[in-house]
Amino acid sequence: MGLRAEKKDRLRRRLLANAIQLFRERGFEEVTIDDIIRPLEVSQATFFNYFPSKDALLHQAAEDAVVQYREMLETEIRRDAPTAEKMHRLLEDMGRGLQADKRFFRTLFTRSVLDLGNVEAHRILSDLSATVMRQGQERGDIRTEYDPHELAHIFIGVYYAIIMEWLHGDGSQSLLERLHRGAAIFLSGVASPAIGMAGRRPSGAARGLVPSVVSPKSFI
Repeated sequence: MGLRAEKKDRLRRRLLANAIQLFRERGFEEVTIDDIIRPLEVSQATFFNYFPSKDALLHQAAEDAVVQYREMLETEIRRDAPTAEKMHRLLEDMGRGLQADKRFFRTLFTRSVLDLGNVEAHRILSDLSATVMRQGQERGDIRTEYDPHELAHIFIGVYYAIIMEWLHGDGSQSLLERLHRGAAIFLSGVASPAIGMAGRRPSGAARGLVPSVVSPKSFI
C-alpha cells in the first residue's frame, strides 16, 4: 500500500472509529455527520468520499463484526474439543460482547447486515456452523441422522431469536445465561446418547465479541 493509500485508509478508519464512539455515547439517531467530522477537521464532501451515508458507517461496523465472528468460528473448527464446549465458548464470547453495549448492538442488529435476512452473512455463518456440527458427528458427539446444515440453521435460529428478544426486552435476564440455556436445550435433542454434552461449558475467561471498530479501548 502506497503512502497516499495508507493516508486514505487511516482517515477512513478514524471516521469510522469516531462515528461508532459517538453512536455508543449518544445513540445512532442523535449523531449527525457534522458531529462525526468536526473533531477530524474534514468537510462533508470529504466524508462522502469515504461513506455514502451515516448508515454506511453502521453497515461497515456490522461487516467487521461478522468477520470477527467468522474468525471465532474458524478458530473453533481448528480446535480439538467437544462440540458442546465449542458452542458454549462461542456463545460466551458473543454474549459478553453484546452485553457490553446493548443499545448500540440493538441498532446494529436492526439496521445493518447483522439482520438475519442478510443472505451473504447468513451463508458464511451457516456454512462454518455446519462444519462445527459435522465435526461433532465425526467425534461421536452429535447424532449422525441429522444433516449438519439443518442443525446449523436451527442453532443459528435459536441464538438469534434469544439475542433479538434480549435486545428488545427489559434486560431483566442475563443474555449469557439465556444463550447457554438455549444451547443446552438444543444439544439435549441432538447429542449422541452416550455423551452428556448439554451441561458442559468451557472454563476460563472468555474473549468477548466486541468488534475492534466498536471496542471501547480502540476505535472492530
